[in-house]
Amino acid sequence: MEKSSRRLLRVGEQTRRALAEIFQRESFGEPLLESHVLSFCEVRLSPDLRHGRAWVAALPHKAVSPHKAVSPHKAVSPHKAVSMESTKNDHEHDDEAETLLQICAVLNRLAPRLGGPLGQILRTKHTPNLCFEPDRTLAVAARLDQLLATDRAR
Repeated sequence: MEKSSRRLLRVGEQTRRALAEIFQRESFGEPLLESHVLSFCEVRLSPDLRHGRAWVAALPHKAVSPHKAVSPHKAVSPHKAVSMESTKNDHEHDDEAETLLQICAVLNRLAPRLGGPLGQILRTKHTPNLCFEPDRTLAVAARLDQLLATDRAR
């Protein structure tokens, strides 16, 4: 591996850790950010280290309420139950994706304010200007699990 490639990976990883540290200890007065736990999955930097792209995943602080059980008095076929669950999961997935897009919009708006704290932690010649994008890896994995579960139920 080239020396510059290793440096890009190393500084990208340091930037990812620094972002996590900043958002753990500082409050930016954004209710959407305060109501979620942010995970910075990956940071890729340009070769000159001036620009970067950070992928973000978010989980709500509050635990998800347990699924409502189907009343034992109502007869529901297994296929009907699976399709009802699938529809509910599709709506939850859409809501989560929309929330993640909103979180990224807030983070992109806050990006200029992150330069100071990020520069103090990184101590590099230039602090990267970051662009935040949603990390859909967890959503895709959950959707695949859901599809596999519905296939097994049939």
